Amino acid sequence: MPIGNYDRLSVENFIVSLYNDHSVQRLQLVSADGRRHDMLDTLTDAISALD
Repeated sequence: MPIGNYDRLSVENFIVSLYNDHSVQRLQLVSADGRRHDMLDTLTDAISALD
């Protein structure tokens, strides 16, 4: 993420990025059409669907 967009990061992700060469690692799921989805959001949606 460009430094100019850091205002969009949560405090936790900002702190991680400071110690990780200005990056925040994310696990992403790539669908067949090439779109990328944040895995945490995907899992949250799947768990919510079970209720």
